[in-house]
Amino acid sequence: MTFDRQYLARLRDGDPQTTQHLNGHFRRLIRLKFWGRVKPEREETLVDKVLAIALEGIKRGELADADCLPAYICRICSDQLDAESGRLAGKIRPPLSVTREQLRILLAGQP
Repeated sequence: MTFDRQYLARLRDGDPQTTQHLNGHFRRLIRLKFWGRVKPEREETLVDKVLAIALEGIKRGELADADCLPAYICRICSDQLDAESGRLAGKIRPPLSVTREQLRILLAGQP
C-alpha cells in the first residue's frame, strides 16, 4: 500500500485492512521514537495512544495530504513525549495544520 489520497480515504472510512497496515507500518517506528525516553511499562500504552489519536485526527479530516502522514504521526509522538515528561505544563499546542510546502521547508531546514 502507498500513502495517497485513497489510503487516507480508506482510513477515514474505517477500512480494517488499511487500519491494520497503518498500525503495522508505524508501530515499530513509534516504539523506536519512545525507546529510552519513556518508562518501558508505558511504551506500549503510548504507542497505542499515538495510533488512536492519529486515526481520530484523520477521520476528522485533520490531514489532507498523505505525504505528510509520517510528519503528522511524528508530531503526535512529540506531543505525547512532551505530555509524558510534563514539559507542556498547561500549554496547549495548536492543532497540526501543515501544508506540503511547509513540510518541505521544515525538512530542508530553512527558516
